[in-house]
This record gives sequence, C-alpha cells and structure tokens, in this order.
Amino acid sequence: MGASSVDLNRPWMVAAWPGMGGVAIGACYYLMAKLKMTQIAEFPSRELFDIDHIDVEGGLIQPVRLPRNRFFSWADPNGAHDLVVFLGEAQPPAGNGTFRRGPPPDRVPLQAGGQRPFEGL
Repeated sequence: MGASSVDLNRPWMVAAWPGMGGVAIGACYYLMAKLKMTQIAEFPSRELFDIDHIDVEGGLIQPVRLPRNRFFSWADPNGAHDLVVFLGEAQPPAGNGTFRRGPPPDRVPLQAGGQRPFEGL
C-alpha cells in the first residue's frame, strides 16, 4: 500500500522503530489498539532497504522478508488534532541514501498540515 490521500485535521505524529527502545514501540501498539487506528499508508520496503542477508535451506535461497514501515491514523472526534502513528520494523541503513528518496516519516503529517511530530515516547 502506498501513500493514500487522507484528510487529516492538524495531525500530531508519534514515530517508533527499533533502536528507540521497546517502550516506544509498545506505546505505539497500545495507542493503535486503544484508539482502533487504521492503516493509511506503507512505504514500499524495496525502495528503502537493501537486502543485507539471505537464508539458505537445503541449498535453496529462501524468500527475503523486508521490514515494514506503516502509517496509522485516528480522527479526533472533538476535532482538535488527529493522530498519526509511524511504526517501522527497522531503521533504514545509515549512509546509503535510500531513505531520502521520499519524505522522511516525520515530515509526512507536516506536509498534510500537521503541527507536531513526536519520536519515541
């Protein structure tokens, strides 16, 4: 699923991925479950990550599973600020520039009129 057009009302964003600590990821999962958030976008992993290893079983290369990077949203019923959660399964490799092909995750809600990104609670 690529980025879709979503009408967000002055969204705030919370982002978490490994390396920020298990508490941040757990807090995002908690928010997503309690608020019944829905997935609104996913960055194609092939554009963000290089394959860093392969698994071989019985002399055959096994399918590679790349990490997922997804956006979830919740509409504030009071109309103050919607919430966007970015949840990544891995950090993009540093230095190879692959993550720079699209907007960084913390800029996407801001481009949609957002006001405040949060990283790792």
